[in-house]
Amino acid sequence: MNAQGSGNVTLQRADYKIGWICALSTELAAATVMLDEIYGSPSDFIWDPKHDHNPYTFGRIGCHHIVLAVLPAGVYGTNNAALTTKMMGIAFPNLYFVLMVGIGGGVPSAAHDIRLGDVVVSKPVPGHPGVLQYDFGKTGPDGEVRATGVLSKPPPELLGAIATMETKYIMDGGSLTSVVDDALSRRSNMRRSFSHPGLEKDVLYRWDYTHVPGEHCTHCSQTMVEVRSPRETTEPSIHYGLIGSGNQVIKDGRTRERFRERHGILCFEMEAAGIMDTHPCLVIRGVCDYADSHKNKSWQGYAAITAAAYAKDLLLSMGIQAMPRGPAPEQRLALPSSSAGPMWGENALSSPRCTSGLARPLRKAPLPAVRPNREPISPQLREEYGKRILQAAREGKMPLVKIFLEKGGDPSTRDREWNVTALHFTAQAGHHGGTHLLLKAGADPNVPARFTRNTPLFEAASHGHTLVIRSLLQYKADVMRYGRMKRTPLHAAAAGGHFECVRVLVDNGADPDCEDGDGYTPLDLAEREGHLEIAECLREAQGFF
Repeated sequence: MNAQGSGNVTLQRADYKIGWICALSTELAAATVMLDEIYGSPSDFIWDPKHDHNPYTFGRIGCHHIVLAVLPAGVYGTNNAALTTKMMGIAFPNLYFVLMVGIGGGVPSAAHDIRLGDVVVSKPVPGHPGVLQYDFGKTGPDGEVRATGVLSKPPPELLGAIATMETKYIMDGGSLTSVVDDALSRRSNMRRSFSHPGLEKDVLYRWDYTHVPGEHCTHCSQTMVEVRSPRETTEPSIHYGLIGSGNQVIKDGRTRERFRERHGILCFEMEAAGIMDTHPCLVIRGVCDYADSHKNKSWQGYAAITAAAYAKDLLLSMGIQAMPRGPAPEQRLALPSSSAGPMWGENALSSPRCTSGLARPLRKAPLPAVRPNREPISPQLREEYGKRILQAAREGKMPLVKIFLEKGGDPSTRDREWNVTALHFTAQAGHHGGTHLLLKAGADPNVPARFTRNTPLFEAASHGHTLVIRSLLQYKADVMRYGRMKRTPLHAAAAGGHFECVRVLVDNGADPDCEDGDGYTPLDLAEREGHLEIAECLREAQGFF
């Protein structure tokens, strides 16, 4: 579903792990059009404008649920950004980090050929965490402000994603133009304001040349224009480094040049410094002017949407497994709800560009038996402990699975987005002990994952885990329940070359003559993949059916 189909999905506040802050309505429009899907307000969210002036937008990019907010109209600066972010954090306490995405003034140099429409991303440099608050600190004898505070740097998960993106863009080139075109194809009324204005309208004057009064640069001398090599395409370049943030607008070439020489700043903006001590934050800015007296607004829409496109590309590159593992910064007691992409299948289906699979193998050491909690617990607590079981299984923490089973957690708790259970994780990873604990506690072995319909038995068969298959069958797993492509567990085992799994499944009633969605039998798949021993086993089994 694209951003035009909206409103029919409702989650809870705890499902939102990423905040996205904008300063301008133009920036919010660019951010909103990047959403793959727009959601309604969370079911447990009651907006009280007396205590929270943020108008929120909710949606999804890839496998990430995102809450967006914009500063009040006509209000700017670090303090107002801090207030907006703080209110968002109170309303949505499970946020892992915040993205500050919008426009800014570029600082071109010989080392950084920054052009209008390019994107600047905050990245730690020696002495600074990626953002310098240029108007806060001690004033020296030369009148220069020297920063005295230390802002928090972006979280390691984001820094790792930035490194991945940087490498990708070096090797394969940028792809923001296609992201922008795709977004604008869904909102044709935005094309005029958010399309590239044209390379001929990107003019850089000498840093020491002041704008001649007038709405445009018609009367500015063309002899004062910097001569730069023309770019072959309109694809934005991405620059990583220090961003200057403060409450004063920089619109003077001399001031811009002074900060560049002293600190190596690549871009100026007015909000990020207020956010970075409130939440872990990454700043992404599209360059709409050169922070000089020749400012104009013709590039604001395009700069806003290129910044939003980079933010989307970054989030899609991360996937679920790149997200933090522990509680969110503002969260101490509540556990974040699990989300595990639709990765359940012989070839691991996944959401568009979302990383699939487990972050690391589950430990396969046997676990002691579960000691059941003999004291009754409330349905709410059983549900909460069930979420912890699901999260622990996803992360491979079997001792925690055992602990929360003993506390009375629901072993069949399902991920709301993908409808998977802890059994899907233990079955896929081949953890026989964990699977047995869950089944003994009453876990349902026949839950189908959303989209693929893969059951835990299908997962175990796909990955060749014979002992797990035996346990699942012992607890009444349906040997003929089909998964992706209408294939049964026997199809998956035969195609994967798992001989022992095939034997166990056939011995327990799996039909070797059943056809998948394409008309193939398990024997057909075994022969196609060259698994001759399995093919012979299936031919023999056909004589008994």
